[in-house]
Amino acid sequence: MHKLKTALLLFCLFVFAAGCGEGTESSQEDTTSIEIKKNGSIVQHIVEDFSAEYYNLDELEQTMQDEIASFESTSENGKVELEKVQEKDGKVYVDVQYEDAECYTAFNQMTVFAGTVSDAYNAGYSLDVTLYSNTDGDGASIGKEELLEMGDRHLVIVEEAVKVKTPGDILYFTNDVSPSERADEVTVSGDENLSYIVYE
Repeated sequence: MHKLKTALLLFCLFVFAAGCGEGTESSQEDTTSIEIKKNGSIVQHIVEDFSAEYYNLDELEQTMQDEIASFESTSENGKVELEKVQEKDGKVYVDVQYEDAECYTAFNQMTVFAGTVSDAYNAGYSLDVTLYSNTDGDGASIGKEELLEMGDRHLVIVEEAVKVKTPGDILYFTNDVSPSERADEVTVSGDENLSYIVYE
Protein backbone atom coordinates (compact mmCIF):
# COMPACT_ATOMS: atom_id res chain seq x y z
CA MET A 1 0.00 0.00 0.00
CA HIS A 2 1.84 3.09 -1.22
CA LYS A 3 -0.49 5.69 0.33
CA LEU A 4 -2.40 5.98 3.59
CA LYS A 5 -6.01 6.22 2.50
CA THR A 6 -7.51 6.47 5.94
CA ALA A 7 -6.55 6.96 9.54
CA LEU A 8 -7.52 3.32 10.02
CA LEU A 9 -4.54 2.26 7.93
CA LEU A 10 -2.39 4.77 9.79
CA PHE A 11 -3.47 3.10 13.02
CA CYS A 12 -2.68 -0.39 11.75
CA LEU A 13 0.64 0.51 10.16
CA PHE A 14 2.14 2.76 12.79
CA VAL A 15 0.44 2.06 16.10
CA PHE A 16 0.78 -1.70 15.90
CA ALA A 17 3.16 -2.07 12.93
CA ALA A 18 0.70 -4.53 11.40
CA GLY A 19 -1.21 -4.27 8.13
CA CYS A 20 -4.95 -4.78 7.98
CA GLY A 21 -6.74 -6.80 5.32
CA GLU A 22 -10.23 -6.61 3.90
CA GLY A 23 -12.89 -8.63 5.64
CA THR A 24 -16.57 -9.41 5.51
CA GLU A 25 -19.65 -8.18 7.33
CA SER A 26 -22.85 -10.07 7.80
CA SER A 27 -25.09 -7.01 7.38
CA GLN A 28 -24.88 -4.37 4.67
CA GLU A 29 -21.18 -4.24 3.72
CA ASP A 30 -18.83 -7.03 2.73
CA THR A 31 -15.83 -5.04 1.56
CA THR A 32 -14.42 -1.53 1.56
CA SER A 33 -16.39 0.78 -0.71
CA ILE A 34 -17.13 4.40 -1.51
CA GLU A 35 -20.70 5.60 -1.93
CA ILE A 36 -21.54 8.67 -3.98
CA LYS A 37 -24.53 10.55 -2.54
CA LYS A 38 -27.00 12.66 -4.51
CA ASN A 39 -25.88 15.80 -2.68
CA GLY A 40 -22.28 15.29 -3.79
CA SER A 41 -20.96 13.98 -0.49
CA ILE A 42 -19.06 10.70 -0.33
CA VAL A 43 -19.29 8.01 2.34
CA GLN A 44 -16.35 5.66 2.67
CA HIS A 45 -17.34 2.27 4.15
CA ILE A 46 -14.19 0.57 5.44
CA VAL A 47 -14.12 -3.13 6.32
CA GLU A 48 -10.87 -4.47 7.79
CA ASP A 49 -9.55 -7.32 9.91
CA PHE A 50 -9.45 -6.44 13.61
CA SER A 51 -8.85 -9.81 15.20
CA ALA A 52 -5.48 -9.24 16.90
CA GLU A 53 -5.83 -9.15 20.68
CA TYR A 54 -3.81 -5.95 21.00
CA TYR A 55 -6.16 -3.95 18.76
CA ASN A 56 -8.21 -1.48 20.77
CA LEU A 57 -11.38 0.03 19.33
CA ASP A 58 -11.30 3.16 21.49
CA GLU A 59 -7.70 3.86 20.51
CA LEU A 60 -8.56 3.35 16.85
CA GLU A 61 -11.47 5.78 17.05
CA GLN A 62 -9.33 8.37 18.82
CA THR A 63 -6.56 7.97 16.22
CA MET A 64 -9.02 8.55 13.41
CA GLN A 65 -10.59 11.56 15.14
CA ASP A 66 -7.12 13.04 15.64
CA GLU A 67 -6.29 12.49 11.96
CA ILE A 68 -9.51 14.20 10.89
CA ALA A 69 -8.95 17.12 13.27
CA SER A 70 -5.42 17.56 11.93
CA PHE A 71 -6.69 17.58 8.36
CA GLU A 72 -9.43 20.11 9.04
CA SER A 73 -7.07 22.41 10.90
CA THR A 74 -4.67 22.67 7.96
CA SER A 75 -6.92 22.20 4.92
CA GLU A 76 -9.60 24.28 3.24
CA ASN A 77 -10.93 21.30 1.28
CA GLY A 78 -14.09 20.62 3.26
CA LYS A 79 -15.39 18.74 6.25
CA VAL A 80 -14.75 15.12 7.21
CA GLU A 81 -16.99 13.32 9.70
CA LEU A 82 -16.36 9.98 11.37
CA GLU A 83 -19.84 8.43 11.41
CA LYS A 84 -19.23 4.94 12.75
CA VAL A 85 -16.53 2.77 14.30
CA GLN A 86 -17.80 -0.70 15.14
CA GLU A 87 -16.21 -4.09 15.79
CA LYS A 88 -17.96 -7.37 15.07
CA ASP A 89 -16.71 -10.93 14.68
CA GLY A 90 -13.08 -9.91 14.39
CA LYS A 91 -13.73 -7.17 11.82
CA VAL A 92 -13.90 -3.41 12.16
CA TYR A 93 -16.47 -1.37 10.25
CA VAL A 94 -15.83 2.33 9.80
CA ASP A 95 -17.96 4.92 7.98
CA VAL A 96 -16.37 8.25 7.09
CA GLN A 97 -18.31 11.00 5.34
CA TYR A 98 -16.57 13.59 3.15
CA GLU A 99 -18.18 16.86 2.13
CA ASP A 100 -17.44 16.23 -1.53
CA ALA A 101 -15.04 14.50 -3.92
CA GLU A 102 -12.44 17.25 -3.57
CA CYS A 103 -12.44 16.71 0.18
CA TYR A 104 -12.07 12.93 -0.25
CA THR A 105 -9.16 13.43 -2.64
CA ALA A 106 -7.36 15.85 -0.32
CA PHE A 107 -7.76 13.64 2.75
CA ASN A 108 -6.87 10.30 1.16
CA GLN A 109 -4.44 11.56 -1.51
CA MET A 110 -6.31 9.37 -4.00
CA THR A 111 -8.27 10.98 -6.83
CA VAL A 112 -12.04 10.82 -6.78
CA PHE A 113 -14.12 12.99 -9.11
CA ALA A 114 -17.91 13.12 -8.96
CA GLY A 115 -19.91 15.39 -11.26
CA THR A 116 -21.14 15.52 -14.82
CA VAL A 117 -19.24 14.65 -17.97
CA SER A 118 -19.12 18.38 -18.76
CA ASP A 119 -17.74 19.13 -15.30
CA ALA A 120 -14.97 16.58 -15.81
CA TYR A 121 -14.08 18.04 -19.19
CA ASN A 122 -13.96 21.57 -17.77
CA ALA A 123 -11.82 20.34 -14.87
CA GLY A 124 -9.22 19.06 -17.32
CA TYR A 125 -9.78 15.31 -17.06
CA SER A 126 -9.00 13.39 -20.23
CA LEU A 127 -12.15 11.90 -21.75
CA ASP A 128 -10.20 10.03 -24.40
CA VAL A 129 -11.24 6.66 -23.00
CA THR A 130 -13.13 3.58 -24.13
CA LEU A 131 -16.21 2.79 -22.07
CA TYR A 132 -18.17 -0.46 -22.10
CA SER A 133 -21.91 -0.78 -21.66
CA ASN A 134 -23.25 -2.07 -18.37
CA THR A 135 -26.62 -2.84 -19.94
CA ASP A 136 -25.64 -4.40 -23.27
CA GLY A 137 -24.54 -8.00 -22.82
CA ASP A 138 -22.66 -7.91 -26.13
CA GLY A 139 -20.05 -5.53 -24.67
CA ALA A 140 -20.92 -2.50 -26.79
CA SER A 141 -18.45 0.34 -26.33
CA ILE A 142 -18.24 4.09 -26.83
CA GLY A 143 -15.34 6.52 -27.13
CA LYS A 144 -14.52 10.15 -26.47
CA GLU A 145 -16.95 11.60 -29.01
CA GLU A 146 -19.95 9.71 -27.66
CA LEU A 147 -18.93 10.48 -24.09
CA LEU A 148 -18.74 14.21 -24.77
CA GLU A 149 -22.28 14.06 -26.15
CA MET A 150 -23.40 12.87 -22.69
CA GLY A 151 -22.53 16.20 -21.10
CA ASP A 152 -25.23 16.07 -18.43
CA ARG A 153 -24.69 12.44 -17.47
CA HIS A 154 -23.06 11.79 -14.12
CA LEU A 155 -19.46 10.61 -14.06
CA VAL A 156 -17.29 9.14 -11.32
CA ILE A 157 -13.52 8.91 -11.75
CA VAL A 158 -11.48 6.96 -9.20
CA GLU A 159 -7.80 6.16 -8.76
CA GLU A 160 -8.04 3.16 -6.45
CA ALA A 161 -9.22 -0.44 -6.42
CA VAL A 162 -12.52 -0.20 -4.56
CA LYS A 163 -16.22 -0.96 -4.79
CA VAL A 164 -18.19 2.07 -5.98
CA LYS A 165 -21.87 2.74 -5.32
CA THR A 166 -23.78 5.43 -7.20
CA PRO A 167 -27.19 7.08 -6.67
CA GLY A 168 -28.30 6.04 -10.16
CA ASP A 169 -28.00 3.05 -12.48
CA ILE A 170 -24.56 2.64 -14.01
CA LEU A 171 -24.46 2.89 -17.81
CA TYR A 172 -20.80 2.62 -18.87
CA PHE A 173 -17.37 1.98 -17.38
CA THR A 174 -13.75 1.40 -18.37
CA ASN A 175 -12.34 -2.10 -18.77
CA ASP A 176 -10.84 -2.23 -15.27
CA VAL A 177 -14.32 -2.04 -13.76
CA SER A 178 -16.52 -5.08 -13.14
CA PRO A 179 -20.33 -5.03 -12.87
CA SER A 180 -22.27 -6.57 -10.02
CA GLU A 181 -25.78 -7.91 -9.55
CA ARG A 182 -26.83 -4.39 -8.58
CA ALA A 183 -27.27 -1.80 -11.32
CA ASP A 184 -25.86 0.94 -9.08
CA GLU A 185 -22.70 -0.83 -7.95
CA VAL A 186 -19.41 -1.85 -9.58
CA THR A 187 -15.94 -2.93 -8.49
CA VAL A 188 -12.79 -1.20 -9.68
CA SER A 189 -9.87 -3.62 -9.96
CA GLY A 190 -7.07 -1.30 -11.06
CA ASP A 191 -5.34 1.36 -9.00
CA GLU A 192 -2.59 2.57 -11.34
CA ASN A 193 -4.78 4.52 -13.77
CA LEU A 194 -7.98 6.51 -13.51
CA SER A 195 -11.15 4.45 -13.86
CA TYR A 196 -14.34 5.98 -15.31
CA ILE A 197 -17.96 5.18 -14.41
CA VAL A 198 -20.96 6.86 -16.10
CA TYR A 199 -24.35 6.64 -14.41
CA GLU A 200 -27.82 8.07 -14.82
